[in-house]
Amino acid sequence: MTSAWKVIHSSKDMSWRTPPELFNHLNREFHFGLDAAASNENTLCDYYLPEKEDALNTDWSRLTFHGNSVWLNPPYGRTVHKWVKKAYQESRKGLTVVLLIMACTETKWWGEYVWKADEVRLIQGRLRFLDSSGKPQNAAPKGSAIVVFRPHWEGPPRVSLMPQEWK
Repeated sequence: MTSAWKVIHSSKDMSWRTPPELFNHLNREFHFGLDAAASNENTLCDYYLPEKEDALNTDWSRLTFHGNSVWLNPPYGRTVHKWVKKAYQESRKGLTVVLLIMACTETKWWGEYVWKADEVRLIQGRLRFLDSSGKPQNAAPKGSAIVVFRPHWEGPPRVSLMPQEWK
């Protein structure tokens, strides 16, 4: 296992930031009102759920925020399956939830939940996440995907390749 893989896929460092160009590109389309897995240092929305608020056990649909779209770049540790399941469940309550996750098509959680999404956009190339200070790091060790859960959609998703035109 490479050291880059160990770092980005470990549960020791949860501070990886979304590349702002990617977020801004998606925000123009979805108008996010909630960042469901953020901190004071890396939130991308005015309203966010920091770790201390336990987003996995919070009903996002009952929160008051502008719009009904949620941004989610979950921690890439061993709990990613819980975040994908939560995103799917919250979409059943009327929210559009957009996730940035590793393209782990071989996993159980991908089969159980991602294939129920409305869209899967596979990102060409590998993303360069930012560290906790905002500096770009080496390219991610694996490809990434944008997964869009929309209310009442049960899949299969439209799958497309997302060129890095947002760069």
